[in-house]
Amino acid sequence: MGQRSFKVKASSFIQLQLSVNLPEDYKEFLDTTGYLCFDNISQEIYGYEQGFDIEKLPCVIAATKNNKEDYSLDPTEIVISHANYEDHIIILNTQTSYIFEISLDGYKKKLANSFSDWLSVMLARNEANN
Repeated sequence: MGQRSFKVKASSFIQLQLSVNLPEDYKEFLDTTGYLCFDNISQEIYGYEQGFDIEKLPCVIAATKNNKEDYSLDPTEIVISHANYEDHIIILNTQTSYIFEISLDGYKKKLANSFSDWLSVMLARNEANN
């Protein structure tokens, strides 16, 4: 009998690399979509796809690790995007599922109650700018 290989889900890989438990809606995004770029609004949603370099954007691992200190992120916060202006990032709190925008000066603004809610807004904004 030959060797059996199995593929690790992207969400499982990200959870292991970042030591977090991801909300179900972001897990589903990682496992079905992986990563998104909205050209009409110049917005990337970080994630993970086969072949991504985990040390570079748009990998969520790189985005989180590269911004953790500068933005004083909690261990439960991961970086899922950059805002459309300098020195602001979009984070997902993996414990509450809330989405926040954070600036380098520490200002934190809640954007959505879940990744799915925030993603819906991004999809609508991208379509409106088509």
